[in-house]
Amino acid sequence: MAPFRYGRPGLAIEIRMTISWPSLLNALIEGTDLSREETSAAMAQVLSGEADPVSLAALLMGLRVKGESDDELLGFADAMLAAAEPLDVPVGTVDIVGTGGSKHRRSHALNVSSMASFVAAAAGATICQHGNVAASSTSGSFDFLKAMGVEIDIGPAAVEELVKTQGLAFAWAKTFHPSMRHAGPVRTSMGVPTVFNVLGPLVHPGRVKRIVLGVSGADRGEQMARILLGRHMNRAWVIAGFDGLDELSTVGPNEVWEVTPGSIKQLTIHPEAVGIELVAPAALAGGNGEANAAIFRRMMVDPSSEQAASDIVCLNAAAALVVADVEPNLVTAVATARSALESGAVSERFEAFIA
Repeated sequence: MAPFRYGRPGLAIEIRMTISWPSLLNALIEGTDLSREETSAAMAQVLSGEADPVSLAALLMGLRVKGESDDELLGFADAMLAAAEPLDVPVGTVDIVGTGGSKHRRSHALNVSSMASFVAAAAGATICQHGNVAASSTSGSFDFLKAMGVEIDIGPAAVEELVKTQGLAFAWAKTFHPSMRHAGPVRTSMGVPTVFNVLGPLVHPGRVKRIVLGVSGADRGEQMARILLGRHMNRAWVIAGFDGLDELSTVGPNEVWEVTPGSIKQLTIHPEAVGIELVAPAALAGGNGEANAAIFRRMMVDPSSEQAASDIVCLNAAAALVVADVEPNLVTAVATARSALESGAVSERFEAFIA
């Protein structure tokens, strides 16, 4: 087989491995993990448009049923990053992102991480959120942003300018991973969380070294913490929220893996211990992008009118402030996030960002 090359100009990667899709799929049926090289080569064919959609769907479902290994995730991420549009963001930039897969998101997603991005930026962090429109939830981050009037389809130069001048920007996966158009229809038609939900936080085009990453379960949390440790992050929080929520929940205690150079420290965060009242799950119901935009607009005007939503947004913004080293701990960070929201600083930052 002649070498297969993929990637943007100046960063092409050569794959010499011959891929047999039946062999890959049979391995998954038998419960065998694929190698990093195998998944990278398979993803290279997906990104080039050479992979058969049926085979791709079978691969995604096989991985989900078996459970993706660390090397399988890294192989996918290697191929996607090699093919991504480059993005230059300041040192210290934080991503706030959830992997999806939560049962709550499938019926009434509240775009907590995107709302928290505005709050954290207004409170002093530099944020560049990498995300997408909905694939398996009622509202993806970019559905919400579009409903808020944010111009989502902007190129690298505009994103870089926003991060530098506003301390806030949103990198749409469609723009920075254009080769993923070959996988998009399959992912959408499947309508269930796949490996691509998990990959989003690992393929930020700006290669950020700080991240607040929400997952829907403890097993995935441990795995993502291991991967981020190997990625030499400056600081990261991997969060498995109460009852499967992929962000810090205000319904109950949350498991957190704090990743710093050379170490992983596991924590349990109780909302009431940092000044947040517990609520019933129904209080955190969202909807589609337009419904969530309406909630956030009311929140910016009068946080108490959307108290439950305001509390969970401030809690997650506080996590970003800690990861950004803006605040020393979650107690002070929650207070800072609340002050930014109640003082009107978040509304002012939003208006400046839109302008």
